[in-house]
Amino acid sequence: MTLHMAHELLLLALKDDKGTLAVDTDQLRVGLVGALLVEWLLEGRLAVEDKKVVVRNESLHPDPVQESMLTVIRDRQKPRSLKEWVEHLSEKFPRLTRDLENDLVNGGILRHESGKVLWVFPHHTFPANDPAPELAIRRRIDDVVLAGSSPDARTAALISIALACDLQGELFDQSVKREAVKRAREVAKSSEGSVVGQVIEEMNAALAMIIVIAGT
Repeated sequence: MTLHMAHELLLLALKDDKGTLAVDTDQLRVGLVGALLVEWLLEGRLAVEDKKVVVRNESLHPDPVQESMLTVIRDRQKPRSLKEWVEHLSEKFPRLTRDLENDLVNGGILRHESGKVLWVFPHHTFPANDPAPELAIRRRIDDVVLAGSSPDARTAALISIALACDLQGELFDQSVKREAVKRAREVAKSSEGSVVGQVIEEMNAALAMIIVIAGT
């Protein structure tokens, strides 16, 4: 299957053995929306003009989940800012994480296990079935963060979004975490001022609001 940036972020956020998320579901969903927006911008499907998101390529997306989200953007008559789209899509597609998990199950990368907690409440987990795709993602990140290779735009964006979602504990071994996070933050900082950096900035604002709400 073709792995999109949101799939890659989700694989990084899932604990391989347990198949559970390492971060809050609302927090991750904002990150997934951010990853999709970044990918659409890099692909030229969307652009930012005068701080508003505009559609540049109206062709149908082959992925049904992404097409449904892009349809919402296309059908909006009044342009919205990146901030508004990060917030709106995160709220409008509450099943985004599950839809992406199902993609990965159908692609043979994850397996779906279900059961019940206290014999009553349904419980779903998505442990790794084929670890190779995630290992390849981690190698790309390690090449940049640990080996010092120059990142391409996609890998730099993935690193930035993973940090914004507080996934550094899942990305790096404890023995190298301090220096790795420092280097990862340098990579993230390099995107400031670009459209990718703008998405990350709006994501961070949305994530900060989630943390504030959770703390009240």
